[in-house]
Amino acid sequence: MIAIRFQDALTHLYRWACERLYAEWAWSYDWVSWLVSFGRWSTWRRTALRTVAPLDPAHPPLRILELGFGTGHLLADLARAGHHVYGLDRSAVMPLIAARTLARAQTIAPCVQGQGQRMPFADQSFDVIVTTFPAPFLLEEATLRECARLLSAPSTARTALTPTALGGQMVVVGLWVTLSPRWLGRWLPFFYGDPSDELMTMLRQRFAAAGFTVTDTTHTDRPFAVGSIIAHFVQ
Repeated sequence: MIAIRFQDALTHLYRWACERLYAEWAWSYDWVSWLVSFGRWSTWRRTALRTVAPLDPAHPPLRILELGFGTGHLLADLARAGHHVYGLDRSAVMPLIAARTLARAQTIAPCVQGQGQRMPFADQSFDVIVTTFPAPFLLEEATLRECARLLSAPSTARTALTPTALGGQMVVVGLWVTLSPRWLGRWLPFFYGDPSDELMTMLRQRFAAAGFTVTDTTHTDRPFAVGSIIAHFVQ
């Protein structure tokens, strides 16, 4: 019983600290991300860039929305790649920090504060929606339904990686991270470990209910493995 209460207390503390990183501690977000990833955070984040980049350089730029853009580094990477990029984050602080990141990168990506469950964009506004290391609200049923509303319909999808029979795609990077050998991950249980079967089943059901088909994929960055989901909108 004491062990369970201690674990619950640690979980509560972890969630509280995460919330602070999007508010009064936002200035430390990049430093903390670098620390918990042993310096690999930017490499893992760019997995999303490689996933959505067109295979054909002549392909039209993609309309991309990043949910939970944080300090804006992926927004800058996507904009530099030539895409039409927008960002939405529920934090009131992150748009200010991201603006500085984008200015340093000499790129433009409109950023707005808002809730994933009710986004201020028109239907079928985007070809790709990307989120990295998502907070729980980004995978709620209401958020996924909003993502489906915003993505291209199957007949109008424009992504180079999407067959014409499918619609736009949602890319979720960093849903889980494992560390090899796996016993090392026990020292940082909040950051490393395989998702439970129950969690994956729940997520697949939520994506399916919102009209997506789901493919799991893993990016190997030894000694780490970063798990991601690519979901195509089909209805």
